[in-house]
Amino acid sequence: MATSTQTVERLLKPVLSPASRALAADGTWDDTAQAVLTDSRRLDEALNAPTGGDPSTRKAAIALALSNLDQRLTRLRTLIQP
Repeated sequence: MATSTQTVERLLKPVLSPASRALAADGTWDDTAQAVLTDSRRLDEALNAPTGGDPSTRKAAIALALSNLDQRLTRLRTLIQP
Protein backbone atom coordinates (compact mmCIF):
# COMPACT_ATOMS: atom_id res chain seq x y z
CA MET A 1 0.00 0.00 0.00
CA ALA A 2 2.83 2.39 0.82
CA THR A 3 4.46 1.75 -2.55
CA SER A 4 1.19 2.43 -4.35
CA THR A 5 0.67 5.62 -2.39
CA GLN A 6 4.18 6.80 -3.22
CA THR A 7 3.59 6.05 -6.91
CA VAL A 8 0.34 8.03 -6.96
CA GLU A 9 2.04 10.87 -5.10
CA ARG A 10 4.97 10.90 -7.55
CA LEU A 11 2.66 10.92 -10.57
CA LEU A 12 0.43 13.69 -9.24
CA LYS A 13 3.15 15.84 -7.67
CA PRO A 14 3.58 18.06 -10.76
CA VAL A 15 -0.08 19.14 -10.64
CA LEU A 16 -0.74 19.23 -6.89
CA SER A 17 0.16 21.87 -4.35
CA PRO A 18 2.00 20.53 -1.32
CA ALA A 19 -0.25 19.71 1.61
CA SER A 20 1.47 19.57 4.94
CA ARG A 21 -0.67 19.12 7.96
CA ALA A 22 0.61 17.22 10.93
CA LEU A 23 -1.88 14.68 12.16
CA ALA A 24 -2.44 13.88 15.79
CA ALA A 25 -0.87 10.55 16.66
CA ASP A 26 -3.39 7.73 16.81
CA GLY A 27 -3.40 5.71 20.01
CA THR A 28 -2.83 2.11 18.97
CA TRP A 29 -1.83 0.31 15.81
CA ASP A 30 -5.48 -0.72 15.42
CA ASP A 31 -6.63 2.91 15.54
CA THR A 32 -3.97 3.84 13.01
CA ALA A 33 -4.91 0.96 10.71
CA GLN A 34 -8.56 2.06 10.81
CA ALA A 35 -7.49 5.62 10.00
CA VAL A 36 -5.47 4.33 7.02
CA LEU A 37 -8.66 2.77 5.64
CA THR A 38 -10.55 6.04 6.13
CA ASP A 39 -7.77 8.03 4.47
CA SER A 40 -7.70 5.56 1.56
CA ARG A 41 -11.44 6.01 1.07
CA ARG A 42 -11.07 9.80 1.11
CA LEU A 43 -8.28 9.63 -1.46
CA ASP A 44 -10.37 7.37 -3.68
CA GLU A 45 -13.35 9.72 -3.40
CA ALA A 46 -11.19 12.76 -4.21
CA LEU A 47 -9.58 11.05 -7.21
CA ASN A 48 -12.88 9.77 -8.57
CA ALA A 49 -15.09 12.76 -7.82
CA PRO A 50 -17.27 14.05 -10.63
CA THR A 51 -15.36 16.43 -12.88
CA GLY A 52 -17.63 19.40 -12.14
CA GLY A 53 -16.68 22.01 -9.57
CA ASP A 54 -13.54 23.92 -8.79
CA PRO A 55 -10.39 22.03 -9.88
CA SER A 56 -8.26 23.71 -7.23
CA THR A 57 -10.58 22.44 -4.49
CA ARG A 58 -10.36 18.92 -5.88
CA LYS A 59 -6.55 19.13 -6.14
CA ALA A 60 -6.34 20.35 -2.54
CA ALA A 61 -8.51 17.44 -1.37
CA ILE A 62 -6.29 14.96 -3.24
CA ALA A 63 -3.09 16.50 -1.85
CA LEU A 64 -4.46 16.46 1.70
CA ALA A 65 -5.67 12.87 1.40
CA LEU A 66 -2.27 11.76 0.08
CA SER A 67 -0.45 13.60 2.84
CA ASN A 68 -2.68 12.11 5.55
CA LEU A 69 -2.33 8.62 4.12
CA ASP A 70 1.44 8.91 3.90
CA GLN A 71 1.70 10.12 7.50
CA ARG A 72 -0.56 7.35 8.78
CA LEU A 73 1.34 4.65 6.89
CA THR A 74 4.60 5.93 8.35
CA ARG A 75 3.06 5.88 11.83
CA LEU A 76 1.70 2.37 11.29
CA ARG A 77 5.12 1.09 10.23
CA THR A 78 6.69 2.47 13.41
CA LEU A 79 4.00 0.86 15.56
CA ILE A 80 4.25 -2.64 14.10
CA GLN A 81 8.01 -2.92 13.65
CA PRO A 82 9.81 -4.59 16.54
